[in-house]
Amino acid sequence: MNLATSIATTRQNVQQAQQSYSDKDWNKDRISKPWMWYLMMESRFDEQFRDQRTLLERGQVVWGAIIQANEHLFQPKGGSDKLPAAVMYSLESFYDDNPEVLGDQASGLYDLKG
Repeated sequence: MNLATSIATTRQNVQQAQQSYSDKDWNKDRISKPWMWYLMMESRFDEQFRDQRTLLERGQVVWGAIIQANEHLFQPKGGSDKLPAAVMYSLESFYDDNPEVLGDQASGLYDLKG
């Protein structure tokens, strides 16, 4: 599957979820934070669970790129919520056909550090 197909399919899936979303059944339909010990003690996902209603109502699927992130954030059990990261994203449709340009721009910003 190519990148254009991937983002188009993802946008279609999100749009279907947004169209079938019912504010009336919000508490029944919401995703609750898992009761696994490591997630209960981990707060880095709290914003996503707290803001999922807004994300479902108004969220958009866009391309993004990591400029820089602490390597511990990529560990399977996660890093600390206090580790730094910088990302960039764009709402411009130009990147749908050129996502590598966003990656190049992120790399360029990383090269400016220091």
